[in-house]
Amino acid sequence: MAISKQSEIKNSTAQRIASSKKEVTILFTDIEDSTAYWHKHGDVDGRLMVDRHNRILFPLVKRFRGRVVKTIGDSIMAMFRRADDAILAAIAMQQALRKEQLSDSNFPIKIRIGIHTGEGIVEQDDVYGDVVNVAARVEEQARGGEIALSSYTRKALSEKGFMFAKGESFIPKGKKRKMALSLCKWEEREELVTGSAGSALVPISSTQKIEVLFYLFSLLGFSYLFFTYYLRFFLSDNEYISAFILNPSLVMKEHIYLPVTAFLIAVFVLYRVLKVEVIPHAVFKFLKGSFVAGTVFVLFSFLLPTVPEEYLPDAGKVYYKTDHLIVKVLNDNTPFYEDPSNRSKVLFTLDSGGLMLLTDVKEVKKIVWNKVLVRDKNYAWVQRVIPQSMGVPRTRVTRTNSFHIYHRDIYILILSLLGFLGGYRRFTLKPF
Repeated sequence: MAISKQSEIKNSTAQRIASSKKEVTILFTDIEDSTAYWHKHGDVDGRLMVDRHNRILFPLVKRFRGRVVKTIGDSIMAMFRRADDAILAAIAMQQALRKEQLSDSNFPIKIRIGIHTGEGIVEQDDVYGDVVNVAARVEEQARGGEIALSSYTRKALSEKGFMFAKGESFIPKGKKRKMALSLCKWEEREELVTGSAGSALVPISSTQKIEVLFYLFSLLGFSYLFFTYYLRFFLSDNEYISAFILNPSLVMKEHIYLPVTAFLIAVFVLYRVLKVEVIPHAVFKFLKGSFVAGTVFVLFSFLLPTVPEEYLPDAGKVYYKTDHLIVKVLNDNTPFYEDPSNRSKVLFTLDSGGLMLLTDVKEVKKIVWNKVLVRDKNYAWVQRVIPQSMGVPRTRVTRTNSFHIYHRDIYILILSLLGFLGGYRRFTLKPF
């Protein structure tokens, strides 16, 4: 019974492995004389050299539809579905490094590249099989600045525009037959790399993707607070968008496609962040700066109001106020009527905290009514105060005021801006 179970597991595993076998092209790179560089310059400079190497080459693998499978010391192992893409990526790598060498006489990186095509066992995070072993042996036959490829890769090429020189044949370790090699004349290929080789696009790891998501959510939170406390009141002076700006939930209830669209956009952004392998350096810096700015904004929004005014001159002085008055709802389920009468049709209700733009005021039978803008040229009426009646006390339903920005708010915004600049300027990428 036990033997039968083991055999069943073995057969099942063998089937899964067999189903994951695909023809792939494996590319290996290796930095020439890296050991001597580490010995001469020390661990820190050696690690910086490898990081610079990765930041130049990783985006090029991605650009030509490849995937970095792993790094082994100062070597890269990448996988491509098409042999043409692997050759183009290799040419772009050598061109990019040549650009760096021309612009920086002290640039230390010179790589050899080996490419081989064959069947491999392709799993989610790795590739196994003879194709990997042979590709590594092909790379060992190349010299710094060379691209060596096996006869299998050369036969798999569909493009005829590549130029080759004959390389020395060799017997790969563990094999019996010689393998013919070709050397790609990459120097004669048109430029595949434009601009700086060390472009603003940098590779990111899984940990850094989580960091990017954290910064994105922080940016959304900060943006929501900034919108809630300041921006929506400035925009509310524009009557055409005030209803949506002050009460987006009300509009979204009427137009369900708006929240659905927002949700789909959020899912798409999340998907893209999880799938992306390179990202502009400036995006990292912007997100970090935004995170610091948001932290400063929240912190000082709580702290500054507690500081005595003698320590903050004119902190309570009004800096700006809106042109329009804004009606704020004080109770949940407050009804808004079609006419200034509680016997007219209820158009909708708002909970406490809801805001509407005031357009007119009318007193009917000693009850003051506020006329508010619902949407362009559509209005509703709401009571200011519900008068006392049998068993029910007088209740204030809404409060009307203009929005003010105080000098204290300006201090908070300036500190937040300084926080953004500090986070943006001081951000550094982790070694890759």
